[in-house]
Amino acid sequence: MILNNLRKTFPRSKTYYITSLSVLFGSIYLLDKFLSGSYYNYLQYHKDKKVEKYNAIDDLARDRIKKRREEEEKLKKEQEQQNKK
Repeated sequence: MILNNLRKTFPRSKTYYITSLSVLFGSIYLLDKFLSGSYYNYLQYHKDKKVEKYNAIDDLARDRIKKRREEEEKLKKEQEQQNKK
């Protein structure tokens, strides 16, 4: 009922709707351009940081495994040398 009264007192033309939609989409486009320089870089930075963190964890795990194998090989060699004597 209220909308019908508003439509009668303030009729809208096609130009009004075209202009309002153009302004809406233009503002969304400009906001996206503005955010692309800062917010998207922020997201990319934290994504890269997370990847680096997991890579570092994987590298540490590989190093521990490698050291453990080297120590086992040393122990085997020492035991073999002791067994030969």
